[in-house]
Amino acid sequence: MKNRFQMFVLSLIIAFGVAMFGAIPEAAASQICAEVVVYNKTDGQFSTSAKVNGKWSKLSPSSGFTSNPDGSPPSTLGPGQIMEFMSCSNGGLLPTGTGGSLTISGVGTLTWSAPWDVANDIGVVPCSGKTSQAGGFQVYTLSGGGTSEGGNPMTCIYQFGVTDNSTTQSFQTVSPQNADQIFVIGTDRNLWLERAPFGNIPPARTQVDGNVLASQGLDDQTVLTLGTDGKLWLEHAPFGNVPPGRQQIDGSVQAFHGLDNQTVFTLGFDGKLWLEHAPFGTVPPVRVQVDGNLMAFQGIDNQTALALGTDGKLWLERAPFGNVPPGRQQVDGSVRAFQGLIKNQTVLVLGTEGKLWLENAPFGTVPPPRTQIDRNVRAFQGFQSLLGGVTVLALGSDGKLWLEHAPVGNVTPSRQQVDGDVRAFLGLEDNNQTVLVLGTDGKLWLEHAPFGAVPPARTQIDANVM
Repeated sequence: MKNRFQMFVLSLIIAFGVAMFGAIPEAAASQICAEVVVYNKTDGQFSTSAKVNGKWSKLSPSSGFTSNPDGSPPSTLGPGQIMEFMSCSNGGLLPTGTGGSLTISGVGTLTWSAPWDVANDIGVVPCSGKTSQAGGFQVYTLSGGGTSEGGNPMTCIYQFGVTDNSTTQSFQTVSPQNADQIFVIGTDRNLWLERAPFGNIPPARTQVDGNVLASQGLDDQTVLTLGTDGKLWLEHAPFGNVPPGRQQIDGSVQAFHGLDNQTVFTLGFDGKLWLEHAPFGTVPPVRVQVDGNLMAFQGIDNQTALALGTDGKLWLERAPFGNVPPGRQQVDGSVRAFQGLIKNQTVLVLGTEGKLWLENAPFGTVPPPRTQIDRNVRAFQGFQSLLGGVTVLALGSDGKLWLEHAPVGNVTPSRQQVDGDVRAFLGLEDNNQTVLVLGTDGKLWLEHAPFGAVPPARTQIDANVM
């Protein structure tokens, strides 16, 4: 699959579980089954292949989902399609590592296995799994567990989430107004603090940490880093020794947002959103649950958050937190991405159909008062101008990045093309004069207005950026 197509992916959720798909045939307690469902929530097509290893049965179909006559998954998975298949052990002794694998083009390979002691009914020990990572994608989580009831088979239950770099930022300026210092994650998962002047590849830089999935620089001395193992850390200068001085905030984290070095929102693998407080170092720290069954969020302050449920509903939620859900008003439904612009008053909402909307309070009626900005949008960043209008950087599904201006309502609005073949971007808060642009080739550029000619005036910052 071409890299350019891979970037079309905004979210791919893969979950393992029996409850969703009906009963697995009766078997001895030593039998272990894994049932796999894949839901393509993207606008593109994947190729897939699966196999089983060791003493596992052939793949068999389950009702209600797409599979081949022999039970194996189809070789392609199109937009909006769901496929499902099942694999079971044949009983008896199963060596550790016995299991199967599923490969998805442009994403990577998921493998699963059954520990020997689970297979032989010695105890309920978590099943195991891992993923490889490919293309521009970030693997958020892979976890498993074993369950058993009487003579029913053990069942492996997993979560496996994937997103692309257009929604997981691999670079960030220390200051929102200038690009003198930039945190950058390379394709090798090393996190660097890079300094101007740019033009030499790589620029002057200091390594902060390794095996980093995502980061948020609070200033040039302090950074939040999420490891590929799901551990979230608060790390401190001086940088250069890996890892630097740090305190662990939490584990099993898939997303986070720091309000400051004392207060952090964390979204767990289990979909629970927490507001966590210093001192850090004990896991978990002092915290209060905000909500559950979430796939994304934006922490506005320690009293307010935007929360996107796994059902696609977007909510504006308010303290006091601790009761789930908290006091809240629904903003919209069928939401893919969002950004709050004015606290409690204005939200940019990208629908699952690719339409970008400017939505306004009062919320509670779905949809709220709103104006369409554009369509066929993959990612965006909004800016509130001093005159009250809205300016938006919008990345189209064709990889073209546009700077779009108010008034909105005509689709498409007044706009200038910034660049093409764009994977991710970050506009500075300098009256829309400067944009960091990551190309599909992994090159990171500092690009300057005036826009309209492609590419604009620009300086390369680095190469091989995640």
